[in-house]
Amino acid sequence: MISLKDGTSTSEKTFLLGVLKEHRRIDGRSFNDARNVDISFGKDFGCCVASLGNTRVMCQVTCQVKAPKATRPNEGFLFINVDFPLMSSILLLDNDQLLQTRTELVRLLERCYKEARVVDMESLCIVGEEKVWELRVDISIMCDDGGMIDCASIAALSALCHFRRPDVTLEGEEVTIHSIKSRDPIKLSIHHMPILVSFSFYENGKFVLMDPDQREQKGSEGLMVVGANPFRELCTLHRTGSVPLIKDQVRRCAEMVALRARSLVGYIKKELEKDGALRSKREHAGFAAHLPRSLMVKPPVEVIDVERETRDIPMRDIVQRVSAKRTGNEVENMSIEVGKWDVPKGTKDESDFDESSASSDVEMVQQVTAEEKKTVEEISIMSDSEEDEVVALGAADLGFQRQKPKPKEKIGKPADSQALQELSKDKPSLKQVDGHAATFLKTLGNVDKELGKQINYLTQVSTGQPHEGSSYAAQKVLQMALHRLEHARSRVNESERIRASHMQQLINAGFISRPQSQQMQQATQPGTPAVQPQTPQQQPQM
Repeated sequence: MISLKDGTSTSEKTFLLGVLKEHRRIDGRSFNDARNVDISFGKDFGCCVASLGNTRVMCQVTCQVKAPKATRPNEGFLFINVDFPLMSSILLLDNDQLLQTRTELVRLLERCYKEARVVDMESLCIVGEEKVWELRVDISIMCDDGGMIDCASIAALSALCHFRRPDVTLEGEEVTIHSIKSRDPIKLSIHHMPILVSFSFYENGKFVLMDPDQREQKGSEGLMVVGANPFRELCTLHRTGSVPLIKDQVRRCAEMVALRARSLVGYIKKELEKDGALRSKREHAGFAAHLPRSLMVKPPVEVIDVERETRDIPMRDIVQRVSAKRTGNEVENMSIEVGKWDVPKGTKDESDFDESSASSDVEMVQQVTAEEKKTVEEISIMSDSEEDEVVALGAADLGFQRQKPKPKEKIGKPADSQALQELSKDKPSLKQVDGHAATFLKTLGNVDKELGKQINYLTQVSTGQPHEGSSYAAQKVLQMALHRLEHARSRVNESERIRASHMQQLINAGFISRPQSQQMQQATQPGTPAVQPQTPQQQPQM
């Protein structure tokens, strides 16, 4: 920007002066070096974007028909406007500084291009004292990194040289303005091509830097903007700050601006020729043709297709390794391992299963542990508190002798459904029916006898007196004994229901009569338990 801002800290100024005293600059340039310039043209005539380092300015030239001034009836108009878009960093200033900066920019550009008669204003006349062309130069500061006026002058000059106005024909008093499609447009008449270059001063003019960036511009004591053309003609000069300048410094700066203008004007003409060649071949693509191909096809940041990479991972690498053949305590303390491993033999991937086997993907295998085979007097009582200890009760604590449980007899299916199927197929005699029925009822009787023994045993446990000093543990054991007693009674009731059901099936099938069923039932009636169930004595509550 043109005006100075007191927004630089003392440490930054000290660092900048220390670097200058070593005859160096922050970005590595020498005192008389300028930043690189890049120019690109849009699809429309008069549209240009110029960049000076990180500073970027866009310019658009348009025209319209207006009535001329009375004092100059044969001359057109040149109007310059400067705008700051929302993306521009210059908006960090307050309103007063922003207005002052805009006014200085417009004034400098008008002095350099309007008052210096860069464009032939008489060539803009259509009909004397009636109609003339008005050129409007709209400049947008897209990014400010120092040297904003330098970049704006390059963009404005390039846009004026690139602009084409529509062709006009006169037939008597009738004026016809032809479109660009019907007739080729006409370019402007440019007398000369001046360029604005800024300089910054430090240590009362001891150090002079050409084309300062934003950090150097903020820490400077004064600024000077010089406008000159390649013919070494000085067009304008503007100075801010309180640094006194001598004649030799101004002359040396003007000479450097003339050399700079010569190189920049040559570069602008070269870019105009390239743009004209592309337009003649109808290959012009606007600003996209000036962008590097890597910026158009490669994203600014690395993009990872997470979904695609997830699909590429085999299912065996993300399966949860959980063993089903574990006890309850082991499953609770077991952690799930996720990662890559070799799948054990006999297992299949999810891709090998069909929909019919979807319901049987998970099998719960219950393994009987040694603790579950123990009798009631060896049960370990665990409380909910972590500080409580495990209390194991023996036979002596409960007050009765330990009895070895007898192995249970398995109930097979041939006694019920298979026997009925064989009887229905072969139509056996009554003697065979009696034999099968007797076998079936005998099996049920054995089961009932075993259940009766368990009921007697659990009843003894429930009515036993706990050892003195272990009432809490004994109460827990008695509760478990009562639970098992109720379970055994329910099994007896279920056995009676099954026996009655099968007997009714034999009667309905006509294999036996009801009197025969009563005789067979009496012959296989299980024995009465030796000890009748008694209500356990109520133990003191803890």
